[in-house]
Amino acid sequence: MWPSVLSLDAPLVALVWQDFVCRSFPSTLLPAGRWMLGLSVWGIYLFDRLIDARRRTRASASPRTSFYSEHRRIVTGLLAAIVMAGAFIAAAGLRRQVFAGGVIAGIAVLGYLGAFAVTGLSGLSKRLAAALIFTVGVFLVAGVEVPLARLLWPALSFFGLCFGNLALNTAWEGRMNTLPVCVSLLGLGLLCLLAARSPWYAAVSSSSIMMSALGLLGNALSKDLRKALSDAALLTPLFLLRGW
Repeated sequence: MWPSVLSLDAPLVALVWQDFVCRSFPSTLLPAGRWMLGLSVWGIYLFDRLIDARRRTRASASPRTSFYSEHRRIVTGLLAAIVMAGAFIAAAGLRRQVFAGGVIAGIAVLGYLGAFAVTGLSGLSKRLAAALIFTVGVFLVAGVEVPLARLLWPALSFFGLCFGNLALNTAWEGRMNTLPVCVSLLGLGLLCLLAARSPWYAAVSSSSIMMSALGLLGNALSKDLRKALSDAALLTPLFLLRGW
């Protein structure tokens, strides 16, 4: 569970899908673009976890929240290093068009952190904002070269997948009903399955259906294991593109 505790699962998922986007819709993905996305996602999650750890009491803290409470200084130092590394990569390695898009995305991230992480607001609105920012980050590099009209439906399907993952985790925390989330994920999976015969929609469909099944049948598993498996279900691009 250490990748989840250290918030490394989200950057991994982002990098896998970023690569998949640029392969599915041919576009140039340089190492700087990969590093920038991975560090940005990791930094956002670390900051969010630190704020969450500060708000939670010991009685309500999960093992992950307790970890961030106990190692606040180390995580804060790591976050500072991520920010400095990201600033260097953005200035020295990103193409001008990607840098410009990254600035706009960065402003959106600051708005997200200010509106939800700092103020303490949460719920579905936070999940929607997080899924939107995650989607923009994953599609940013491809969007520089590929017409946006061609990326619209793939981006919307990925946004639905991300939001479904976040909503499923919210349901497992007891803050909403699991069944509507599972039905929505299943509907997204079937829609993508019928939409087009392509690796992209096959990956979104497979991930959606697996998460839906996990939500319906995973009550016998621990909450942490369910979250880890739901994140693992997002790694379908690793298996589908080569075999298509």
